[in-house]
Order: sequence, then C-alpha cells, then structure tokens
Amino acid sequence: PNNKCVVTNCRAPYNGAVCSCKLLRCTIGKNPGENAGYMSVRSVDSVWKDGASCYSYSYAYNSTFASSYIYPNTSTAHNCLFLAASGSAKHYNCISVSGKGSGTDEDGKCLFGQKLADLGYEAGTYRPVVGSLAVDRGNPAYYVAATNGWCELWQSFVGKDYAKGQRVYNGTIDVGAGEHDWRGDFAKELAKKGVAVDVA
Repeated sequence: PNNKCVVTNCRAPYNGAVCSCKLLRCTIGKNPGENAGYMSVRSVDSVWKDGASCYSYSYAYNSTFASSYIYPNTSTAHNCLFLAASGSAKHYNCISVSGKGSGTDEDGKCLFGQKLADLGYEAGTYRPVVGSLAVDRGNPAYYVAATNGWCELWQSFVGKDYAKGQRVYNGTIDVGAGEHDWRGDFAKELAKKGVAVDVA
C-alpha cells in the first residue's frame, strides 16, 4: 500500500489495495478477472474504469466513474459523473445514469437516472460536449475543498482537468473529470463578427 502519497498524471497501480493516497488526474482501473480496491483515497480530476472500486472513507471530487462506482456511505462523491452505477456513497451535486439506489443525495442537487445520451463527452479526454448536462453544473466550492491542506508543491498541479486543460470557464466548472474547452466555441462566435482568434 501507498501511505499518504500523491499519485498524479498516470495510471494508478493495478491489482491490489491502494490506501491513504491522493489520486490527481489519474486513470484508475484493473485487469479482467482480478480485484482492485482503492481504500481511503482522495480522487480529484480522475477517471475510474474497468470496475475498479473506490471504497471505505474515500472522497471523490470532479471524477468520472466510467464503469466503476464508490461505496459505502462512509465515502463521498462531489461533482462526480457516473456513467454506470453510482454506488452507495453520499453524493453531492453528482450526475448518474443509474437511480439513486442505496446512495444519498446530500445537498439536493444530484441528478439520478439520466439518459447516457444527455451526458455526452469526448472519448479519451472525458470532456463534456456542448449540450451535456455536465457542462457548467459543477459546484466550485467542492472543487476548492478537494485540495485544501495540500502542500505548495502539489498545488501547482491543481486547476487542470483530467486531460490537463483549463478547469474553470464561464466562472464555474463542469461535473466530472473533464472540462469543456470553450475556446473553439468563443472563436466561432467572434469569427461571425469578423474577429479572427488563434485558440492554439
């Protein structure tokens, strides 16, 4: 187990318990037929997939659970996007394609039982597309709370989404690990007015 460390910008270790660490902009998964449990972790701007589980006193912030979930009620999820089951954790401002089940809506802001088609996102970056329910629906206060107390070195990694893009647009954030990149949309609108903008 990794005790009180920060794993960032990588695929988290597979096939074994990882505990008491911070996962920042990571892809967390497991190999088929094997178990991967992540206990007492803090997940920020990360993507959970392949059935890897986040459990027991874990905290997820602006993470996307592509085919995984978080449990039990000793764990919490904030501004998270669930593309499959949402699990039995306490949820704050989350969006899920599944029903609430044994989980809870702690702040009354969650959207359970949504259509996957209404949660459109880019493959690979997990950034929501225009029209997705996740766009501009995040609670910035939860995101700020996610990294409270982190040392100065790790603060330099904060403020970027899963794909290392800008986290805040329009004065707010999106739900899930990715943040819609509005620069292209802004450039198109300005182009209609005859203003050319380089968004590279």
